[in-house]
Amino acid sequence: MLRFLMSAAGQVGGSTLRGFVREPEESLAHASGYLGSSRLVAERLGRENRDRDCCFSRMAIGLLAACSLLATIGCGGGSQDAPSVAQSTTTTGGADAELDPPAPLKIEARSVLGPRGSSGANESSGAGRQSNSTSGEGEGTGDDPDVTAAPARTLGDLLAQQEGPFVGRRMEIDEDRVRANGIVHVSGEHLDLYSDVRDEAVLNELVTVFDAAVPFWCERFEVDPATVKDWRINGFLMQDINRMRSAGLAPDDLPPFPNGYFRAHEFWFYEQASDYYRRYLMLHEGTHAFMFHQLGNAGPPWYMEGIAERIACHAWDGSELRMDVPILSADEAPLWGRVRIIQDEFAGRTMYMPLTLFAMPNEEFLKNESYGWAWAMCEFFGRHPRFREAFAELKNNVADRSPTFAQGLIDAVGDDWALLQEDWQLFIAEMEYGYDLEHLAIVRNDAQPLVGSEASFEFAADRGWQSTGIQLAPGTYSFSADGRWLMKTGDEQWPSEPEGITIDYYRGEPIGKVMLGFRGAIDLTDTITSLTQPVPLGRSANLRIDEPVELFVRVNESPNAVSDNQGSGTLTVKRFP
Repeated sequence: MLRFLMSAAGQVGGSTLRGFVREPEESLAHASGYLGSSRLVAERLGRENRDRDCCFSRMAIGLLAACSLLATIGCGGGSQDAPSVAQSTTTTGGADAELDPPAPLKIEARSVLGPRGSSGANESSGAGRQSNSTSGEGEGTGDDPDVTAAPARTLGDLLAQQEGPFVGRRMEIDEDRVRANGIVHVSGEHLDLYSDVRDEAVLNELVTVFDAAVPFWCERFEVDPATVKDWRINGFLMQDINRMRSAGLAPDDLPPFPNGYFRAHEFWFYEQASDYYRRYLMLHEGTHAFMFHQLGNAGPPWYMEGIAERIACHAWDGSELRMDVPILSADEAPLWGRVRIIQDEFAGRTMYMPLTLFAMPNEEFLKNESYGWAWAMCEFFGRHPRFREAFAELKNNVADRSPTFAQGLIDAVGDDWALLQEDWQLFIAEMEYGYDLEHLAIVRNDAQPLVGSEASFEFAADRGWQSTGIQLAPGTYSFSADGRWLMKTGDEQWPSEPEGITIDYYRGEPIGKVMLGFRGAIDLTDTITSLTQPVPLGRSANLRIDEPVELFVRVNESPNAVSDNQGSGTLTVKRFP
């Protein structure tokens, strides 16, 4: 249970207290709630007989690898931006701040194949295809007697059958027919690109980018460049699929798709309003092609799509291509939308856990959201300092397309699986462009009972949650923070003390403000970590703990700006007799 009144020399120092309600007057608040099996009571210093309740309810996430269950979570407002919360209430020695408590967290399990309000298909984006052309529904134009309607065979049919649409003979192309239909053909070292987009500068750039990607693919997947010297593939950039069909470049058995599709020796992708997203789709499909041609397969759906999603994130300055780069802002990747997918899913009370994603079947990739989750999985494991080496080894097992594909990763994580799930939950709950896993991976220390009546811990401003290594037994404690650190906003650095600085906010609190986390002995396979609900400390507070907890600390900061911070502070905890 969590019940407390904050203190900071008689005021809250311009901060907003989230999830507090006023209770009847008594010396210490008594209310029920849940925070990682811990019970906390806090008393405001310099204030008399005022209570506020902060109730955090337990949330269970259904986890079943074999049956692929997904769970929904209820956490009030979901993803919050700081400014709208920050201006709601400030407290300066007068009346108490009064806010609504978080809504109770709920669970509802349903099949991973169940409807989720989306009808997306292969290679979906957050924004969708930008084109006025037909959508590839398999209809003939009616203008060419040689063009017939495509059979009633959908992308879903292919995925449900789990056949390999990525093997077969190279498609025969009639160059005279191509030219007669006004299709432009541009060739590179590895790509023959055909398009009804009659802009040779755009097409030449795409071919150049594709050829520049091949050395990266060779290095990433440990393929000898000499073996791909003569490798070639056909690509088709389309505005109007019917024109491409008239030119013999869109076979009748090509299933409808919204953005991109690969099989055998060809891939197709639609013209986009964003130069970035046009290149992204080509690199995504090119990654599929390279893996199937050079590695023989691409692993189960979550890995096949997720690794292509991640690798295709790129930077191109007109001469140099960098792939597998973190996207730091939406402006860097117009129409990409994967971060937004995860934010919307979590705000809508939906979360997948890793074991569920390992078993996600092909059919799930008829939905836009699945591409966001697949990207998130590969981004998390591929950049997390604890798990990235084991994740990199998965490329050696891509012939296995079953859920057991990930067994090597699971074995490598070993007894740390519960810790992995906690980092994953924070990654999803705090999803932002440029999420810095290198600095936000939880710093863990073996928690030991508090020896004596007082202990201190030095925390870093450029890290996320840090375990103090202190386990607190039931009792009443005083918490205080001290120190000064630098917070960077834009090109400026600003000194911050424990109350934070109000030049910027993150999730309702000033950046730089000291935050506490309390986690009891919980099973993270079916419970959300309480670290997703930090407790604002500022300079000091008194709290009563009713159950054993491990104490964590961090400074408040956006997940994409932590590495710019400098300095450290000291957290001191004292037990009252």
